[in-house]
Amino acid sequence: MPRKPRGVIGDVGIFHVYNRGNNKKPVFHDDEDCLKFRQLILRAKRKTGIRIFYYAWMPNHYHLLVDSLNAGCLSLAMKMIEQGYSIWHRNKYGGIGHLWQDRFKSKLISDEIYFATCSSYIELNPVRSGLCERPEQYRWTSYRGHTSSPHDRIITFDDQYLSIGDDPLSRHRAHRELTEHRMEIGHLTSFSEESNLMKFDGV
Repeated sequence: MPRKPRGVIGDVGIFHVYNRGNNKKPVFHDDEDCLKFRQLILRAKRKTGIRIFYYAWMPNHYHLLVDSLNAGCLSLAMKMIEQGYSIWHRNKYGGIGHLWQDRFKSKLISDEIYFATCSSYIELNPVRSGLCERPEQYRWTSYRGHTSSPHDRIITFDDQYLSIGDDPLSRHRAHRELTEHRMEIGHLTSFSEESNLMKFDGV
């Protein structure tokens, strides 16, 4: 049965976008794969004009916090990213069938509190998943881009981030301190346990 097309009216705004490998299988096996995914994201940004505030990808899934300014841009960008990576993965590793479990999921970010909670969830996801003990130890997230130089070309700094300091160094320090605070109060699990807006089981 053909899938229904995504509505273009509903993809203007800020969204939490995520997906995982089919049957929860790994889709990123080494640094070369992760670099390819990064390149595809940068290309999609240039072609569609989407902005990405936060991101993380782990062996079998990814998360993006995306600002889609125009109707149709989010769907086009994610098609470029996911289809492009599927072709890359099949050429490198072989295999048949779908790489991704389904179409990407997108949840509208409705307010500033939701935005802050989601951004923290994304950057702390590798810690929560047991891939590292501290967020700076994991390469494939936006955390380093918010806490050190040089600037990560994927990231567009959002207004909340820009408001926490008067210059790059003060923002780096403030973001580290805020992340430390969120880790101390158990923010690693609070988003998935308390939010009724999303389901993250296995993602």
